[in-house]
Amino acid sequence: AKKESHIPRPSNSFFLFRTDFVSKLPAGGIASGNKTLSKLAGDAWKSLPPNKKTYWEEKAHEIREEHARKYPTWRYKPRRRE
Repeated sequence: AKKESHIPRPSNSFFLFRTDFVSKLPAGGIASGNKTLSKLAGDAWKSLPPNKKTYWEEKAHEIREEHARKYPTWRYKPRRRE
């Protein structure tokens, strides 16, 4: 169970692209399962023209800025695996 005080990291450009990419796939299509969907999204991301990648990078930048305004003291602190 996650703590209520947990603040999630802002999404990066690839995660934003992947969310959009997966949402546009037909439901019940040949691709199912996160591993397969991530592989398809990764291949699509690699072949994306620079101007399209820039769109997602700018969107991620806006989200990071909004996150910083909303949570000004937040810092990413990865937990060490035990």
